[in-house]
Amino acid sequence: MSRITDIISTFRLKTAVLRALALVVVFAATAGASAQKADFKVNAPAQVVQGQVFAVEFTVTNSNARLSKAPTLNGCTLRYGPDATSTNSYTEFVNGRASSYSSVTYTCTYVADKAGKTTVPSVTINANGHRLNTQPKTITILPPGKSSQSQGQNPGYGQPAQQTHKATANDLIVTVTLSKNSMYEREAVIATIKVYTKYTIRNFQATTLPAFDGFISEELPVPQKPEIEHFRGDNYYSLVLKRCLLYPQKTGTLTINSGRYEVTLLVPEQITYGYFYTTRDVEQRIVTTSNSVKANVRALPSPAPAGFDGAVGTGFTAKATLEPSKLRTNEAATYTYSIKGTGNIKYLSAPDIDFGPTVEAYDPETESDASFTGSNMTGTFKATYSIVPTQVGELAVPAVPFVYFDTASGKYITIDVPAITEPVLKGNAVTTGGTPQKGISGKQLDDILHIKALNPADLHHKPERVIMSWPFWVICLAMVLTLVTAAIAYRRKLRLRGDIAGRREARANRVAVKRLAKARKAMARHNEEEFYADVALALWGYMGDKLRIPASALTRDNITEKLGADGVDDESIKQVIAVLDDCEMARFTPGSPDSKMDDLYNRASAAIKGLENSKRKKATERKQ
Repeated sequence: MSRITDIISTFRLKTAVLRALALVVVFAATAGASAQKADFKVNAPAQVVQGQVFAVEFTVTNSNARLSKAPTLNGCTLRYGPDATSTNSYTEFVNGRASSYSSVTYTCTYVADKAGKTTVPSVTINANGHRLNTQPKTITILPPGKSSQSQGQNPGYGQPAQQTHKATANDLIVTVTLSKNSMYEREAVIATIKVYTKYTIRNFQATTLPAFDGFISEELPVPQKPEIEHFRGDNYYSLVLKRCLLYPQKTGTLTINSGRYEVTLLVPEQITYGYFYTTRDVEQRIVTTSNSVKANVRALPSPAPAGFDGAVGTGFTAKATLEPSKLRTNEAATYTYSIKGTGNIKYLSAPDIDFGPTVEAYDPETESDASFTGSNMTGTFKATYSIVPTQVGELAVPAVPFVYFDTASGKYITIDVPAITEPVLKGNAVTTGGTPQKGISGKQLDDILHIKALNPADLHHKPERVIMSWPFWVICLAMVLTLVTAAIAYRRKLRLRGDIAGRREARANRVAVKRLAKARKAMARHNEEEFYADVALALWGYMGDKLRIPASALTRDNITEKLGADGVDDESIKQVIAVLDDCEMARFTPGSPDSKMDDLYNRASAAIKGLENSKRKKATERKQ
């Protein structure tokens, strides 16, 4: 019995020691916990309505500092605060290290008395000997709306009554606005499609899209968070549906037609049961249209200076580089022509540069890297030329000035890009000739056979006039044909240089294939916005180049008319127009699956191939 008592006593002692050690470990870990940096922030709504009660929260993090007084807000009355507080704290262990966090939130309640703007001023507190400040925050106070839901009468206890507001077109408004209504040709303007609603939107479908005929459009990111906005004398929740950066391609008055939308709203229905009531959401379907908007596009000053290729914007710079610094024959070099600025940077083209007859030059590769800033696109355009010098001497790349129209000053500006001259040394690559000559060693002389003497009569030379031989006349005829062919080719080259539309038509298919290849890469990355933009650019660019119609004049009607005049069958024309419409629809309604993008890509490729085949067939028939 005594032994059992000793064992129990020993066990209790060990248990007490273990508990004490555990408490010491916890205390040490807590004491050694790394405290986070103290911080002081304010949280306030961006918009409130006049007469509305709203809260401004001040949060002190990792400090015992207190907010003793609520700040004064112009146009608002303080109802309560800052005595209303809420606290939060915890300690966590990560990789054996402890960290603690604590916060105290002070809530100040105000009433918005006057419409306008008010500012929550910077508030300062003393935290452990350090001064912490909040950032000022602006609050917009909207005037009260002119409409409100009517209240039903009490029919008596236990008798349900329903009161539902009938949604109308005034409860959901879709607008199209331009950042400016007057601009130069090819000058950027932002088109914004925004929806104003008083109720929750259950389904939104665009049955007819606003058409941006006469513009090149570039999709812009849109905010996903709705805001309260005072519009047409009433308060709405507003959300931007679509923003496009537009570049007008023709002058005059351009009209962006209205769109048509079918929308399902969730309208609250009030159900009264005597002295109490409840609400439920009821679906209501309405059809609304957006407004049409007009843009006054001014023509660029005429005449345009030599070298102007359609660049419009501000702050452009241009430079050219040639690498490597030491050039050698039959070794590749790179000439890069770079343009940087703000404007239609994505739609510039590579300049035509004559590197001379002693240089093999290949078609340039172009690259545009631009991003949206403010109200335009800013970035860089590069044209890279791969060249190979073929002769020792000097390579002289001519000066290629860059000309653009400056929208700020309303004038053409020419940027001088100086010529580049570099010496060309002999390279190691061998293009012609055989192996170098070598001496013959003595041992190799044994391989030479003895020369057998011939009959002197066989060595007798018979004189013959060269001019009477047929090889002479064949060589003369070949030289004449070569000169005639060279003259015809040179005249054709001069004619093609002057015929810009003809050159674009000749390489329309090649340019379209490159753009479709870029679209396929965007599809592989699941970048839907870039995919539809590249497909649309490939189709519209191909039509403009192939039909010799300026991009500013491209419409569905003249595409149909021109293709019909060229003998293209109606089925191919319908296929092309359908692909253009589906592409524009897909750009407006994002969220398409990969299968839809793949189908549109295949249809666009098939449409271009069909037109190419039709053109070749027509050309063959004309020759016959």
